[in-house]
Amino acid sequence: MLDSTAAQETASHIASARVRSNYETEHPPIWMPFTVMVNGHELKGVGLSLVNAIVSGHLPPEAVDRNLIATFTFLFQGYSFNLPADVLIAREFDRSGSYRITFLNPTGPHLPHLRYLLNSYLAGDLVVIDELLRVRGEKAAPSQAGKAGEPKTAAMLIRRISGVAFVTLATIGLLALVGYTLQKRVFVHQVPSLASVEPVGLPLRAPEAGQIVYVNDQAAQGDVVFSLQSVRGEALNFTNPCDCAVFVTQYGASGATVLPGEVIAYVEKGDDEPVLKATMPSALTKKLMFGGRAVALLPDGDKIDLHLVSATPIAGSSQAESAATFSADKGVLRAAGVGSTLPVEVIDKSYARLLSMLGKLTGDRTGASTAGQAGDAATGTPAAAGTSGS
Repeated sequence: MLDSTAAQETASHIASARVRSNYETEHPPIWMPFTVMVNGHELKGVGLSLVNAIVSGHLPPEAVDRNLIATFTFLFQGYSFNLPADVLIAREFDRSGSYRITFLNPTGPHLPHLRYLLNSYLAGDLVVIDELLRVRGEKAAPSQAGKAGEPKTAAMLIRRISGVAFVTLATIGLLALVGYTLQKRVFVHQVPSLASVEPVGLPLRAPEAGQIVYVNDQAAQGDVVFSLQSVRGEALNFTNPCDCAVFVTQYGASGATVLPGEVIAYVEKGDDEPVLKATMPSALTKKLMFGGRAVALLPDGDKIDLHLVSATPIAGSSQAESAATFSADKGVLRAAGVGSTLPVEVIDKSYARLLSMLGKLTGDRTGASTAGQAGDAATGTPAAAGTSGS
């Protein structure tokens, strides 16, 4: 039990954090990659601002609505940056498995470092050229200044050809660097959150918070798929309603603590192919609806062309977001692994058409078909999508 002084202090922190939450429109969260470590539990960052952060993951009940020290970790190429801060953790009720972390002292010692990271990310300082390419000009010797009509020697020709070749290679390299940067910053857009491969079927959700005490992924029709010991002390059993295959999610582990609404298992119907579900900014969803192209990246580096099946706005989100559902060629998502997560990229319509033209010129049928799929996305008609490495 906390004494009266500690209880008043905790209530004050909670009240101040709730007041600060009213200024979310002044400090909108930025979608950048980071992780948060709280009491030995690692949470994945979703959004970050100068006053709070939104994370996803799982925390024990005793870590919620408490003042704790959280360590924010930002991963860069070759090193990482850790930033500890005093925070208050609260559950985000409009997002399943999400939490809002509020800085108790937004102007504390962490503020300069956090402001620098956010400003650098917004500025797009992603490409750094450490060396300046330059060619040293050759001065004509005084003795040769007046000999304009003298024939050039072999050494002079070699030096001139070498200089032209060096400048040409440097120009090609610079153009390639600029093109790559434009592609990654202008034409190709990363979806901030990872997409999950989910089966098509009937979801079996936990009606209330509790602990999983029994799981059977081989349950036949009428058999118990999982049992939930609720916080009220009741044992709830969920059976397989049909002669269907059962797929257990990451929450369906014996002994796991679950929250209301979490999907414990799916009952797959027939041979329906899995789908890919992602939470993405509505601006990227609009690009897909008007001819953009979506691809998912596999761990081996290959890319899967996706078809936009549906997009539903998420009500109550701090950002304009949509819950998007994608399909792919038969067997592609199932081979990727049901329950796995994949990054998704959205390619602009104009750039997708350029890839299609280049594919036709080079005879690359895969590039032509995948870019053609982008045009079909605007009309909602299914297109033959192949695997492309471009």
